[in-house]
Amino acid sequence: EIAQGTGIQPEDFWVKFEQMLAELMCDNIKLLDKRDQLQRSIDRYYRDKSEDYNGRKYPRVPGTCAEEEVYLRRIGYIVEETGGEFQVNVPSLDPEISLIP
Repeated sequence: EIAQGTGIQPEDFWVKFEQMLAELMCDNIKLLDKRDQLQRSIDRYYRDKSEDYNGRKYPRVPGTCAEEEVYLRRIGYIVEETGGEFQVNVPSLDPEISLIP
């Protein structure tokens, strides 16, 4: 079913799909580890900005947006864009999507 109308034989699809998964698995594991590391860092940032009140932690109003952006850039959560402008050409796009500026 998945390859119907594509000109790809189902057996070929699954072989290629398995190869693609094998090729990308190491990178995916590294990206998931990086995501976990970033989340722990962000959790720690906000936990450190919390205050004790009657034995319970309550979030304190975080710093300014600029302060938070500096922090997120420092830990690598926000990075500078690389490359130039790009366009995606999709010939059969749903009308409601194609109308978004």
